[in-house]
Amino acid sequence: MISSRLISALLIVCLRSTEAVGQRNVTIDDEFGDEITQVVPSFMPLGGWTLRGGAKGFAKPDPSLTYNRTWHDATQHAGEIPKTVNFNFTGPSLYVYCIIANTPPGRSFDTSAHYNFFLDGKFVGTYIHDPQAIPDYFYDSLVYVNTTMENEHHSFSIILDAREKPVLMLFDYAVYTTIEQRSPTPSLSPTDSSEASDRPIIPSNAGVVRSNTLGVVALGFPMIAMLLPVVYL
Repeated sequence: MISSRLISALLIVCLRSTEAVGQRNVTIDDEFGDEITQVVPSFMPLGGWTLRGGAKGFAKPDPSLTYNRTWHDATQHAGEIPKTVNFNFTGPSLYVYCIIANTPPGRSFDTSAHYNFFLDGKFVGTYIHDPQAIPDYFYDSLVYVNTTMENEHHSFSIILDAREKPVLMLFDYAVYTTIEQRSPTPSLSPTDSSEASDRPIIPSNAGVVRSNTLGVVALGFPMIAMLLPVVYL
């Protein structure tokens, strides 16, 4: 007879712990916010930004070519309170997208871009664009990317820099990569096909079973045969 203690030990060895880890891209929209947390970016100072350019805005990009048909519009002039975009996220990668204006038809207005980026309070880069003599807007323009961060909570800020000339920003959206992790859970079979040799084999005759994990032989015990990898002798 096999003792209950041995049976318990065999069951513990057979239970495999699997940990599912996956990456997911999460969008932070200028108006509707983070698609997971629903937290919306803050646009400062209050009253310094308009949604979709407002009724009096000169920049008129095609809404159908923007994310969720929305964007936030601001122009920074020298001497004004700095205009900023601020949001938080958790993950190792970040991509920030704006609409970049050039020389749209109609009334002339400032379309230069000069943005400074701060990650967790530290300066991490600049984006500069001088308008071209074309009427087109550049949609989904990647103005900042970082794929080397720690997988932890981060704060991110964009500050418009108008020390040399007025600056326009049409902020559309940001995307960050988050790593989703599930706590280990017991499983009788592995999820990785490369470990197929470790899967339990249910024999047609469980008279003699050898475990290639424990290296022991159990005689005449069908229950163990159903739980352990086996080799027929």
